[in-house]
Amino acid sequence: MSNGATSLQNEGHRYHMKGMNHILNQVRWQYFFHLTFKQEVSEQTTIHAYKGFAGKLTREFLGRSKESRNKLIHFAQIEFGSSGRHLHLHGCLAGLHRNVSETAIAEIWETCIHEGGDAKVDKYDTSRDGVSYALKIWENPQRVALMQSAESWPIYSKSVVECLRRRGEG
Repeated sequence: MSNGATSLQNEGHRYHMKGMNHILNQVRWQYFFHLTFKQEVSEQTTIHAYKGFAGKLTREFLGRSKESRNKLIHFAQIEFGSSGRHLHLHGCLAGLHRNVSETAIAEIWETCIHEGGDAKVDKYDTSRDGVSYALKIWENPQRVALMQSAESWPIYSKSVVECLRRRGEG
């Protein structure tokens, strides 16, 4: 692909992510997180671990019923670390009970990954704009070039769409 085509593709990604940023900022997020692995892992492993994390959060804090699956509202963005392919995730959570602590959420991540890793979870602060922070990778053309696969796009729950639909009706 020529530099012109690559530049155009990167600009398209940035435009798409600005729309995604606007949409995700409509959700009333409760928590912002940063999830890491101690070792390098593949994108597929990262996605699998994140989906396990979201599933376990749902089961632990919202229940095991079919309806519970749609209560957790979440999104995450895979990002490469400054040292190359060391993957980690940034994202947001909503739909949890108010008494769920940041520590309890972090502990769920640490039980989901066998390779070891850490979780930093904070109450969502709108003044810090965690959505934009999580999507910042799409502002850097060199980082976008690394994001070759569809797995690199933000991971989000179906409940994000449902939450926005309900807000539009309200």
